Amino acid sequence: MTDEVVGERFSYKASGIRLSDFTVVDCEFSGCVARRTEGSFNLFERIDLERASQMNCSVFEAVFRDLSLRGLKRLGDAPLFLWGCVFERVALSGRISAVKINDFASRITESAEENQRRRDAHDLFVRNFYSKSDWALDIAQAEFPGGISFEQVPGDKIRRDPDRQVLVTRSALAVSDWRALDFDRTAIDIALGWFERYSIFDSVVLAARSDRKWSKRDLAVLARLRDAGIANLA
Repeated sequence: MTDEVVGERFSYKASGIRLSDFTVVDCEFSGCVARRTEGSFNLFERIDLERASQMNCSVFEAVFRDLSLRGLKRLGDAPLFLWGCVFERVALSGRISAVKINDFASRITESAEENQRRRDAHDLFVRNFYSKSDWALDIAQAEFPGGISFEQVPGDKIRRDPDRQVLVTRSALAVSDWRALDFDRTAIDIALGWFERYSIFDSVVLAARSDRKWSKRDLAVLARLRDAGIANLA
């Protein structure tokens, strides 16, 4: 049995979260923060969200599994920050506004050595997690008006629309002069730089923005990457 929540407003700060088996429709999440407890990721599993909105929310080190998100609206200026999270069979569709998928978050209260120890353990967990997953994200039916970057998710684990979303491998970047291409102020070159410097994966997906102001430019840059043999649209 799946519980359904309609038209509610949530505001919470918690750690060690385990949420599963419910549907959320037309709900607002305001100032919500999910932090990890030592030794365990948060878990959000078998959840269906439709027409959700968020204001100033952050999730640290969580597993999102068997989840669908059909439409996400940003309230305020801040995106939804996802720090060091992993995804398994998560489908995004509709208009998805302002999501930032970030790397592992260091703690200013810890030494460099302790942060490095936690980072190494986190990266090992992430690699093992995705090695056992059939797919991570499905973004083929999603629109990203303000853009999104996926350097923290293995590109070959993302289902995509090849007309709007391309795959770039680290090996293709390594043998190309990609920085010499005309990126037309789209920031796609910044996304590639993030992938090259900060990702632990061998491939990344680049998605064109759906906003009318940028869509044509983004698609043109993705086509240039394809023509240069850097991006794979198939």
